[in-house]
Amino acid sequence: MELAAIAISVLALFFAAGSFYWLNARRGSLTAVVPEVYAFVEGFRLRLPVAFLNDGAIPLLVSDLRIEIVGAGHFAWLTTRSVIRPEEEDGFAFAVPFTVPGRGTAHLIAEFGDNDPWLPKPGSMHQLIIEARVHPHDGWKEIVSFPWWAPPTEEIMCRYIAHRNEPREESASPG
Repeated sequence: MELAAIAISVLALFFAAGSFYWLNARRGSLTAVVPEVYAFVEGFRLRLPVAFLNDGAIPLLVSDLRIEIVGAGHFAWLTTRSVIRPEEEDGFAFAVPFTVPGRGTAHLIAEFGDNDPWLPKPGSMHQLIIEARVHPHDGWKEIVSFPWWAPPTEEIMCRYIAHRNEPREESASPG
């Protein structure tokens, strides 16, 4: 009987310590939702609304973001905007670190780009990866990967407007 009481006490202690760690001290991972819309203009500027989720107990500090378009390269996070549709008063702010609370979310509209001559073929599909640097780590971590559909026509490519991230029936070809 004494042995059972000791075993139950020890298991209760481990359960309490494990529960405390899980609820209050566990570092989680960062994930993001695939954006359904984007704004794009040649030259290269791509604006994406991104919602992040931290599944851990302690806040995560995101120090930087970038995107990779497979086959085209990496594009830096340039600014944060208040709206997806480009306008004169669209809440321009430089890219700065932000936190995602424990078991919480954060969202922002990030503008990525470069003065890169790369331009996707109209209506083409490209694999896009959003990567982040999460403090205190120095390396880039893939947050989400998804197919990105370029604007459907050359005429639209030179206008900075919002688009749905979906294939057009007449242009649903890999690019």
